[in-house]
Amino acid sequence: MNVIQTKKFYGTTLISIINKAIDDNEKNGVEKEPDSIYYEQNQTNSIKITIKFQQSEKIMAMEDIKKSSTETFVALFNNASFKCTNIQYHEKTNYVKSMHFEQTI
Repeated sequence: MNVIQTKKFYGTTLISIINKAIDDNEKNGVEKEPDSIYYEQNQTNSIKITIKFQQSEKIMAMEDIKKSSTETFVALFNNASFKCTNIQYHEKTNYVKSMHFEQTI
């Protein structure tokens, strides 16, 4: 098991991970879905992050967090705990493909 999957993170750390993933997608020229804020998955270097919050059954994408404002996320969830429950890698490059986080108690 990956170290990141055994560690709990505060919301401030999670927003840093989200910002890094978005920055990497931009630097790597990952395309966005047509007429959308969401990045398309590719076979080499795209990163997708999803988050499940305790108070909702809805799963939010990193792009939704960014669109809603990272400052708002930090204000609401800075002391909340999150855990990475799933991490997948690109087969061709072994780079991180996707990560799923869930809010913990």
